[in-house]
Amino acid sequence: MQHDLTINSITGTSPFDVYVCDITNTYCFFVSGITTSSFTFTVPTPLNGVEELLLKVVDSTGCEKFTYYSC
Repeated sequence: MQHDLTINSITGTSPFDVYVCDITNTYCFFVSGITTSSFTFTVPTPLNGVEELLLKVVDSTGCEKFTYYSC
């Protein structure tokens, strides 16, 4: 079953790179480079169906922000 995630707002310096990672931050998959603060995407196949995820957003200055999701 596909999971969609929506980012409602991002703080930092645009553009942003968005990754979805397993809960241990061992396996991360690049989702997209974005310039807006709102974005919806489908979780990549290797992590689709996983109940716990980390969303990693990296801004243009290299700052990383992790957000925990429980599906």
